[in-house]
Amino acid sequence: MQWNLNNDFDDDFLNDDTASGEALNEIKREQERIFCLPLMIKARQVFDVVNGIVETFSNSDDISLQYKEVMFSNVKKLRNGIVAAEDANCFSTKMENAVLVKVAAQNLLAQEAGLSLLNLADPAYLKVLRDEIEEFREKFLEWISTFDRKNDMDDGWNVFKNLGAKK
Repeated sequence: MQWNLNNDFDDDFLNDDTASGEALNEIKREQERIFCLPLMIKARQVFDVVNGIVETFSNSDDISLQYKEVMFSNVKKLRNGIVAAEDANCFSTKMENAVLVKVAAQNLLAQEAGLSLLNLADPAYLKVLRDEIEEFREKFLEWISTFDRKNDMDDGWNVFKNLGAKK
């Protein structure tokens, strides 16, 4: 499995003759900015560790294949959630995507625990994954602190409206 930088964008649009050169350049600059974020770089490192772990699975039984599928799904959710949050303008939408990223990272930790209990992966590799996710968590907290709370709109749910309000 490869970490694909381009599958969040419509390749037909990038090759469309009607799209202006400046618009294409702006899209490419934004894509580069997102993929150079410290959190995205760490997500790529988590992907590399997950990829290394699943390559060590000694057999292709149903359990190993299930773990492989679910772990790759969660790593993709890290990347896609970061991209979606960066693409959003309002605070609530950014936070909704950030929560999806957090859940995916926590799921990877749960899968790591399952792999450990079932002795499906080398404990040293699993420790590397735990360490990478801890570093990811720290960068995640830095990343969400950059979200502008003032730039929000009422969506009727008010999930993040009073975040941090003291009672």
